Amino acid sequence: MAHRRGVLLNIRHNLVIGIFFIICVASIGLSNISEFEYEDIGNNDEGSSKVIESYFKAADYYLVGNNTDNFHLYSSELIHNQTGNELILTSPNGVFFSSDGDPMYYSGGSGFYDIDEGKLFLKQNVILRSKQMTINSDEFTYEDKEKTVLSKGNVFSKTTNYDQMFDLVIESDSLKYYHLLKKAQYSGEVKGKMNRFRKYEAPFYFNSDKLSLFMLEKRAEMDGNVAIQKQGLRANSRRGEVFLENYNKRLKYFALFDDVIVKEKVIPKNTPPFERRAYSERLEGFTSEGMVVLLGSPKVYQKKDVLKGNVIVLRENNETIEVDDANTNFKLR
Repeated sequence: MAHRRGVLLNIRHNLVIGIFFIICVASIGLSNISEFEYEDIGNNDEGSSKVIESYFKAADYYLVGNNTDNFHLYSSELIHNQTGNELILTSPNGVFFSSDGDPMYYSGGSGFYDIDEGKLFLKQNVILRSKQMTINSDEFTYEDKEKTVLSKGNVFSKTTNYDQMFDLVIESDSLKYYHLLKKAQYSGEVKGKMNRFRKYEAPFYFNSDKLSLFMLEKRAEMDGNVAIQKQGLRANSRRGEVFLENYNKRLKYFALFDDVIVKEKVIPKNTPPFERRAYSERLEGFTSEGMVVLLGSPKVYQKKDVLKGNVIVLRENNETIEVDDANTNFKLR
């Protein structure tokens, strides 16, 4: 009898241990992945539909293949909505690239990825980085089919080119970036700064309603309420261009078109400072030489003098004005 009771106790003891082991294994498995479903009650005639979701912790998602562009996504927490076929992301980061373009690395606070459409949406401290360009924004949407990025909210971008020796910083409300074309379109209170690495080339600042940056052509086009500021000179117009190449000192670095207005505070030695005003249809700025060239019926007001000509050259912080009226060429001090 005692022997039988001992056998029963052993069986009960082993059964308890076995159940406890199964519970532990199940708990470990569910800590990394779990699947659940719930009813989504809609306004359709059918009444309700089931939504199936899977939960992953510390998940990696890859798209690779010979006939597709590679895409990598990591998320500290990931929910796969199987009904909508989308991924809900927490602290996502990764990289997307193609055979025709440089890789771009991204990160954000949260977001989702539409698997069928190939669209990635991120928000909260979004950062996008390529070889030459870094973009910060409140949110962004990446469309894999078109290879485009749309950044919105407090957009800040910095483009660095060590071959051409410059930094280009631009702020705006929104930015659409074409990855393969290396083209960026800024809009909404665009503000920028061009900073050259050479010590003798002072930086200049610019504003506009819209700006298109062509990285392969190394230039930018501005449109609407354009303004250029360099030290004591400020010029306004309707349209303008910024040229990024600077291997030749005689290359112009910026140009303005349509209703150009120039105001410059001149502080010459041994004489009182004064403001110089000028009007023209076109302006070309040569930053390294410290001068601007006015074309298209230019007119300059300096102190009590009014100067007209075909081409007028203004030197930075210098009373000297060079005038070419097609018949004569002279300098006025």
